[in-house]
Amino acid sequence: MSRSYGNIEDSNVPTSLTTDLGEAVRAARHLAGYSIEQVAVTCGLTETEIAKVESGHEGDQRLVTRIAKALGMTATSLSPSVAA
Repeated sequence: MSRSYGNIEDSNVPTSLTTDLGEAVRAARHLAGYSIEQVAVTCGLTETEIAKVESGHEGDQRLVTRIAKALGMTATSLSPSVAA
C-alpha cells in the first residue's frame, strides 16, 4: 500500500489516508501491549494527540514519528510512504 504525505498539512490529507495511518498506529500500539497513556509518557505527547492520530483526525508526520519511536519502530514501518 503506497501512501505519500510529504510536507502536506494534515487538513489537506484525505481522511482515508489519515484513517489508514491511524489504524496502523493503533494496531502497532496494541501489538506492543501499550496503553495510550504509556505511549504518551514515553514520547512526550498528550493522550489526546495520540488518540487523534489513531482516530484519523491527525496525520502530522512529526507526531507519527514520535509515536513510532516510542513503540520501537520507524514511521515508515507504520506506513511505508511516510518519510521518517
